[in-house]
Amino acid sequence: MKRHLDTLRNVALFSACNKKELEKVAKASDEIKMTAGSLIVDQGQTGREAFIVLDGEVDIRRNNRKVATLGPGAVVGELSLLDHGPRTATAVCATDCTLLVIDQRRFLGVIDDVGRVYIKGRKKNMILGPSGENIYPEAIESIINSFEYVEDSVVFQQEGEVLARIHVNYEAFKENVQRVASDAAEAAAGVPKSIGDFLAEVRKNVNSRLSGFSRIGKVIEQEEPFEKTPTNKIKRFLYDKLSRSPDEGSESDDRKNGDAGSS
Repeated sequence: MKRHLDTLRNVALFSACNKKELEKVAKASDEIKMTAGSLIVDQGQTGREAFIVLDGEVDIRRNNRKVATLGPGAVVGELSLLDHGPRTATAVCATDCTLLVIDQRRFLGVIDDVGRVYIKGRKKNMILGPSGENIYPEAIESIINSFEYVEDSVVFQQEGEVLARIHVNYEAFKENVQRVASDAAEAAAGVPKSIGDFLAEVRKNVNSRLSGFSRIGKVIEQEEPFEKTPTNKIKRFLYDKLSRSPDEGSESDDRKNGDAGSS
């Protein structure tokens, strides 16, 4: 149980829950083990459960192309807890994995207790959509952060538009660009070669998983790491407006032709 609680505590979906509420979520979940190569979810299929990675790594593929590798604490299929829509990506165990699985029926059984706390805990961060819809930045950030090379992100609203600041692992991204440059097949496949191209692709893929009212209008490159509290939480108040960033990054549209390794 303690292991499950430690993992759930770091999942954005449940980050506002206290220990008692996390225990309710843990009791509604089952631990399963899957071997390397096992299919977790398949793109296009109807989803009815979410999977939280306890151990191992999971490859995420969209349209037969790898877009991310997830590790412990990452969530696969969280949107299926809220709707019965088709899976937007395929997830396969890259290594032997231990997963925590929770289906929609059991999730809804605890949402009255946990959901209210989740919403209350994020009231100050909540964004109102164009018709008064509730948009939770942390839920969108959880999707953004699942992409390979993304270190951290902050989602906020300005002048009615949902924006996302994204800090990239520049070293890892540059190494990938250099590797792709030596592989003609991958280069021809349209693998992003600049930070601007990468951020534009992240925005496109994230938006494909979101409802229209919560889609990201613009992505901003956050060149310097986000400042964090002693408990490793991003100081959101420093980044929730364009003018507040200590180190203003360039918008992705302006960086499409920039040097992939610049910072």
